[in-house]
Amino acid sequence: PILVAEDNALNQTLIAEQLVTLGWDPVVVGDGRQALSAFESGHFDAVLTDVHMPVMDGYELLAAIRALDTRVPVLAFSAVTRTGQAGEWQERGFTGHVAKPASLKALEQALQAIIHAAPADAAVPPDPADVAESNDDLPVTVPEDNPPIPASEIARYKLMLLEHLRSDGPELAAILLRHDAASLRHWAHRSAGAFLVVDAQDMVRACRQVEWLCDQASSWTPDIAAAGSALLAAVQAYCDDTAGLNA
Repeated sequence: PILVAEDNALNQTLIAEQLVTLGWDPVVVGDGRQALSAFESGHFDAVLTDVHMPVMDGYELLAAIRALDTRVPVLAFSAVTRTGQAGEWQERGFTGHVAKPASLKALEQALQAIIHAAPADAAVPPDPADVAESNDDLPVTVPEDNPPIPASEIARYKLMLLEHLRSDGPELAAILLRHDAASLRHWAHRSAGAFLVVDAQDMVRACRQVEWLCDQASSWTPDIAAAGSALLAAVQAYCDDTAGLNA
């Protein structure tokens, strides 16, 4: 079995279906604390974990797992949003990474790279000097040669996203009302991953902009308020457009 820690419902569905297709038995949970509990009570061939999650993030989960097991492969399961990010994950001790959303072929290649590696390789933390020389040592998904979702499945995933946003939209509105920058950042990060799945690039950019503004500020700012309100309007428009296409 493979343990997956992922806080976005759409990505949970996608990665679970992909792993089943590849012949794996996925155990999918919503945050690092749930993943650690599952790890402590079961045996897993590998762990895929999102880096940014509520309750316990991917770094904390990695440290907790390494205290229990130095050999099990732990891969960062996250979108690469800037240059050098993969190298940072290697420095922190991840065995490899899978860029979200991954195609079936790319996911299979990443898993084969770590499952067939010698167990001792996963037990030895990388030398920071080696990381500085090259960031290419991490088993990593290759650039997409096919989309994460077959064309025949896109409509189904868009409908799932629509239902998710209808229930998640009020949360975004409430976050804006209480001027909660930390929660807004998490909402934007989580939702960017979902919009990536259906290739809604304009929505991804809107989420990334909000996420970036929240990262730059130590408190609520007018820029965050404006970008958050624009994101809420964009989400509402996206829902209306998607619903109209499926009417």
